[in-house]
Amino acid sequence: MLWKKTMKKADLYSLQALRLLREQRAAAHLGAQRERCRDSHTELDQAREKLRLHREQLAQEAEQAVGQLSEGLSVSEWKVVQERLKQLHDERKALQADADNAVLNLETEEQARKRLRQAHLEQLKKSRAWQNLVEQRMRNDARASEQRDEADQADLPVKGSPPGDER
Repeated sequence: MLWKKTMKKADLYSLQALRLLREQRAAAHLGAQRERCRDSHTELDQAREKLRLHREQLAQEAEQAVGQLSEGLSVSEWKVVQERLKQLHDERKALQADADNAVLNLETEEQARKRLRQAHLEQLKKSRAWQNLVEQRMRNDARASEQRDEADQADLPVKGSPPGDER
C-alpha cells in the first residue's frame, strides 16, 4: 500500500516535470514567433521605404521628362524617356508586390503568434490547475500520514503499564 502511494507521488512529480518542460517549450515557441513577427515588421518597413524612395525617383524622372519635352526632344530621345518611365513603372509594380507580400507575411506571422499565445495561456491555466491538484494531493497525503502516525501512537501500550493493559 505504501509503495503504491509512493509510486503515485513519483508519478505526480514526473508529470509535474513534464508539465514544466511543456510550459518552457511553449514559451520558447512564443518567443521565437515574436522574433519572426519583429523580423516581418522590419521587412515590411524596408519594403515600404524602398517603395517610397522609388516613387520619389519616378516623380523626379517624370518631371525631368516633362522639362525635356518642353525643350523639344528627338524621336529617339522620346523613346528612351518612354522606355525609362515604363521601366520605373514596372519596378514600382514589383516593389508594390514585395510590400504586399510583406504585409501578408506579417499578418500570417501575427496570426500564428496569436494562436501560440492563446495556446500558451491555456497551457498556463492547465498548469496552475495541475499545480493546485498536486499541492492538494500532497497536503492530503501529509494529513493522512499524520493521522496514521497518531493512530499508531494511540495503539502503542503506555510505558510502564502491564502487558494487556489498554488505556
